Amino acid sequence: MKTLVIVCASLSLIAFSACSKKEDEGKKGTKPKTDKPKTDKGKKKPVAKPTTKTPKAPDTTKKPATTKPAAPLKASKFGPFGIARCTVDGSPMAHESFSKAIGALAATANAVFVIDHEGSLRRYLIKPGADCVLALDAAFANKGVLKPAKKIDAMATDSKGTLYAVTDRKLAVLAGGKLEAFCKADLFATDSLSVTPDDKHIIANGFSGKWSKIELAKDACKQTPWAYTPKLKFSDANMVGGRLIMVGKQDIKKKHEVHAFGLNGGASATKFATGEKTADDNMLCNSAGAFSCGKGVCVIDNNCRKLLVFGADGKFTEKAEFKKEMFGKSYVWVTSVAQGAPDVAFMGVTIKRPKAKDGDKKAKRMDDGFIFRVSGLAAK
Repeated sequence: MKTLVIVCASLSLIAFSACSKKEDEGKKGTKPKTDKPKTDKGKKKPVAKPTTKTPKAPDTTKKPATTKPAAPLKASKFGPFGIARCTVDGSPMAHESFSKAIGALAATANAVFVIDHEGSLRRYLIKPGADCVLALDAAFANKGVLKPAKKIDAMATDSKGTLYAVTDRKLAVLAGGKLEAFCKADLFATDSLSVTPDDKHIIANGFSGKWSKIELAKDACKQTPWAYTPKLKFSDANMVGGRLIMVGKQDIKKKHEVHAFGLNGGASATKFATGEKTADDNMLCNSAGAFSCGKGVCVIDNNCRKLLVFGADGKFTEKAEFKKEMFGKSYVWVTSVAQGAPDVAFMGVTIKRPKAKDGDKKAKRMDDGFIFRVSGLAAK
């Protein structure tokens, strides 16, 4: 009897506990907790649908951002002369290095040669008309562009339009659309060539200050020293009106001078009237080259930003300053001048590009090379 009472009491206690637990779960509205982890056993996993789309390859042709070139300018006045930026064919001449955007120039009556930003030689034909338009000569080399085997250090044309060039310390001539060795003259560090009016000689100077005169005889050039006084350092020269116009300093502490020499050198035939003070209109700070203008000589001054005009007798007549109407607001540098006809001269000009307006510091800074034409130079 005692055993039966105990069993009944135990069953009552178990039933009471189960009822209490059910009541609590109903109040919470939750499922009973379990220690067993949830699994996807027995369920089918979703399978990704096949696609026909091909992923895009990364764009490897995208070039870094660059600053934009200066806007073109209209023709304007350069003192008593006209000046205009020429329209040219071919890829734009531009370089990260300010001094390499455009190189040396040479000109004939109907063509302009230029060393571009890649060191290639371009030949442009001068189109007739009031505007300066230069078109690549499709009949020359590779559609107007010749890539030389060696760097061209200097070049000049004779009265017939033949182009001579210094490459690898030797004198070469342009023939059949390519540069051919002309003679064995030693032209170390040569940066200036001038052909005499009779087309029989070349007067050459090097950065080292060594001047020589070369007789133009195929395969048998006779090279002799070209002596002159006064000696000028940091000099350059251009053949103007049958005379060699040379600009330089007698001493680094002195001012630049301009002298006219005969074709055989010797003493200066004419010393031009240049100033002694920066404030002087005829002060010459740094020459970029000379060309014939009117009955006299014009000299481009890069540092003092002007054109100086002299009479044939060397007397100073006037100056014309660089203005934004001619070159824009950016800094400019004339790299070379060339004259093939009495009325016009061409200038190679490097112009710094304006900084990017959006302030993009990663934008590659490029500077541009242009050809400008100075007109109205013939003697009145």
